[in-house]
Amino acid sequence: MDNKTPPTDADVSANISDSLSRLNDQRSAELNNLKSFQQLRDAMLQVETKRLTAKYGQDHPRVVQLQARLVYHEQLFQGLDTEIARVNIKTTPLPVDAWRIQGRVFDAKNNPMKGITVFLADGNKEWLRLTGSSCTDDGGNYSLTLDSKTIDSTKQQPLFLSASDKDKKLLYTAASSVIPTRGIADFADIHLGGEADACIPPPTPGNDTKPVDTKPVDTKPADGKIADGKTADGKTADGKTGADKKTK
Repeated sequence: MDNKTPPTDADVSANISDSLSRLNDQRSAELNNLKSFQQLRDAMLQVETKRLTAKYGQDHPRVVQLQARLVYHEQLFQGLDTEIARVNIKTTPLPVDAWRIQGRVFDAKNNPMKGITVFLADGNKEWLRLTGSSCTDDGGNYSLTLDSKTIDSTKQQPLFLSASDKDKKLLYTAASSVIPTRGIADFADIHLGGEADACIPPPTPGNDTKPVDTKPVDTKPADGKIADGKTADGKTADGKTGADKKTK
């Protein structure tokens, strides 16, 4: 008869975290190998582009085509760097009865932003203190974790991922609410403009420096999809305003 003691929830959680950590290490290595290969191809394209430009001029169709491929490679490298940074993020194991949302904050040029305060707000765009807040590091990383008690305390109201700067100006509010679910880790990147020099608590009701409301901007979650939202100038993810779409 097998007298082995069945694993506890904590044991299962630890085993899953360990497995995910090893998978992330493997994925990081594969992504770095892919980046090295693409960098080699990019170097060869640059040499060929210079040769054909000298021979035919920069307006020649073959030169234009190669230049377009080089621009594509720049975007590819940005995507690879973002994904490599994501898989290299080390976080504490998530308890089976907790929920976590994490990601990175980028400026308008897709550079990570340090010192941005990320928090969860209610339907009035006010910070829910019991959910805490997170200050982005040098890589623009943030992480918010809600324990079981906090999840129960907030399940009756919608929660919106939000971000503010050192002046408590509201820079971002997600268009859709998040749903804390026990044992789940969600990912959401935030893309906005501006700079931040220091990290301070989120804006609170009655604060002398009332946050300046802005329109939501696009979020790019880990799966690469663009969430519903608008940029600060009122444009949608495709760069068009609502009026543009109605005229079609």
